Amino acid sequence: MQDLVIIGAGGFGREVKWLIERINQTADTWNLIGFIDDGIPPGTEIAGIPVIGGVDHLFGVRESLAVACAIGAPAIRKRIIDRIRANANLSFPTLIDPSVIMSESVRLGWGCIICADSSLTVDICIGDFAVINPDSTIGHDVRMDSFVTLCKLCWICQKPRKSWDTSRSILILIC
Repeated sequence: MQDLVIIGAGGFGREVKWLIERINQTADTWNLIGFIDDGIPPGTEIAGIPVIGGVDHLFGVRESLAVACAIGAPAIRKRIIDRIRANANLSFPTLIDPSVIMSESVRLGWGCIICADSSLTVDICIGDFAVINPDSTIGHDVRMDSFVTLCKLCWICQKPRKSWDTSRSILILIC
């Protein structure tokens, strides 16, 4: 099992903790060692696991550590990731709930979080650190940029085209 921390101990952080527990029910993959949160004192217990420090704690990591960034706001998530990416000891796995239905032609970037009961059909490209919340559907040929957050119960469909030219995309969001 690989050590992992979750950045953000709020509601989404607790949901990601649950996602990790669900992954581990299928195969022991992650050793969740704690939350990283600038707004909560180290040692505070959240959902049964400790807050081990703020984001600055990650600059001092000298051993291999997986990081899941459970911050819903894309701009804040990007700012945090841009700060800590330089530490070569940190990795950013894509976490996919076991209930997700996804074709083999879906391309996912680093550090994505795909929550329970979502469906990703075919020929989809999702950038780094994107978040797809529960019960969402992404249809064929959709391209999502890095750091996008898709709300719960969203459907995204896209008109088929020959290239990934996002300036000509037709997206339908039902939230």
